[in-house]
Amino acid sequence: MGLSQNARQNIKSALDNGYTVQRVKWADCLDDYYKVHCENYARTKVPAHPRMYFQRIRDLIEPGGHTVLWAGLDKSGRLVAFHNSARFADTSQYWTGCCETGHLNSGVNYLLFWNAIKGARQDGCKW
Repeated sequence: MGLSQNARQNIKSALDNGYTVQRVKWADCLDDYYKVHCENYARTKVPAHPRMYFQRIRDLIEPGGHTVLWAGLDKSGRLVAFHNSARFADTSQYWTGCCETGHLNSGVNYLLFWNAIKGARQDGCKW
C-alpha cells in the first residue's frame, strides 16, 4: 500500500479500537471542529485561529468544492479529530487538522490521513 509499518500499525490500532472516519460538511461540524481546534492549539501553546477563519472556509470555500472535511469518531460515535483537505483541480493537500488530547496516541490521525488520501484518489485527484 506504500505506507510505512508505523502508519499501518497506527491505522490498524485505531480500527481495532473502534475509531471510524466520515466525510462531513463544514456546516454540520463547525462547532465541533472549532472546539477541538481550540483545545489542540491550547495544548501546543499557539494562539488559535479566529472562528471567522473556519466560518469563511465553510461559507466561501466549501461551496466551490475546494475543501473536504474528514472527521474521526471514537467508538461511541463522538467527533474527536479532524482533517481538512484543500482541493484544486486534480490536487488534494492537507490544510488544517486537530485532535483531542485524549486521542493523540490512538492512531486516529493516521486513519484520518489514510482516508483523506483514499478519498482524494476516489475523487480523481492525482496529486
